[in-house]
Amino acid sequence: MATSLGDAALDELVAVLQAATSADRDLMSLWCAGYATKLCSVFSFPPLTGGERQLALILLKKFVKSGWEKAAGDEGGEEVGTVAESEKEGVMSSLYQALAFEESKLRKAAQAVIAEIADIAWPERLPSLMPTLVNMLSNEASMVVHSSLSCLVLVAENFGAEDVERVASQLFPPLLSLFANEQVEIVVRKQALSVFTTCLVALASAGGEKMKGLMQAFQPVLDEWVGRAVAAMQHTAHEGGRSLRGIQIEAVKMLSSLASPFSKYFLEKSDAIMQAMWSLLSNASAEYERMHVRRSTEDEPVSDEEDEAGEDISLNTLLSEFSSLVMQMAEKTRLKKKVKIMMPSLAKLLLVFAQYAVSEMSLWEDDPAEFAAMEEEESFRSNL
Repeated sequence: MATSLGDAALDELVAVLQAATSADRDLMSLWCAGYATKLCSVFSFPPLTGGERQLALILLKKFVKSGWEKAAGDEGGEEVGTVAESEKEGVMSSLYQALAFEESKLRKAAQAVIAEIADIAWPERLPSLMPTLVNMLSNEASMVVHSSLSCLVLVAENFGAEDVERVASQLFPPLLSLFANEQVEIVVRKQALSVFTTCLVALASAGGEKMKGLMQAFQPVLDEWVGRAVAAMQHTAHEGGRSLRGIQIEAVKMLSSLASPFSKYFLEKSDAIMQAMWSLLSNASAEYERMHVRRSTEDEPVSDEEDEAGEDISLNTLLSEFSSLVMQMAEKTRLKKKVKIMMPSLAKLLLVFAQYAVSEMSLWEDDPAEFAAMEEEESFRSNL
């Protein structure tokens, strides 16, 4: 889409937004009038505010839901007007470009629109999707790579097992290359693992003999991912000035996705997995004691961590995902014995997190009533 619009076009673009949000306008009539193309011009036009451009993307998503591909009307079976193929190609071109916008809220909005279209039209009527997103994984700008990966996560959430089969040979190698490369930014490696985990969940949806066949076909690939995920869990969370906890949290999520549907495979790898789980919890408990329990009251307060993408990678999140993994294992008969064996040693490490942090003790000394209220609130949240 052209983005070289003059300032004189601003009034027209604002009119487009006003018309699109008008309660008495039919969304399909807006499509036919070329409003989708104009909305693309809006979100692709830098002089407009981020809010206006984001609104254009939100409205475009409404159009996608209402009429990207209407097969038949609700009454009479007559075909409803749809967007011309030439317009669709232009819209997709603009959306792909939006994945590289500097403003994160615009990238996220574009990712949501692409995922919506993919759910409707991919693979038969959206052949450009996977080649474009996979090609972006080799972009020199890590922001673009992360944006493509985030889009792939949303797209993969609607995958079935057959979709994973379709994209595996094209998608898995670059994902593994990103995850295995320690020179790549942590948030990118984490997101690559997240895409793979989402695909694993889709594979599990096959069920029965179909799933067994898929498991055999993908086992060499899975061995590689599990091996690298387990290795990441055994590092300390902070190495070389970088926090690996985001990757570790995602690695635990991946193992949780394996424990129930692929319990036989999980059992085969259980020795290495359990060793990694013990190392992860041991390092986390030592970090909690060092940063929260033994920390001097004169030190700077420790806040929950976020990664570069603004996602929570705190110890609380790690413990929550770790607990979920243990519960997934305990629910499978063939894994229960393993859980019983490791629980005594894990319980000792978990007790470390029951100690009050320095900040909590200071609050108790300053205001016992507020401390009690805080504890009651935390208990209530835990019960929920």
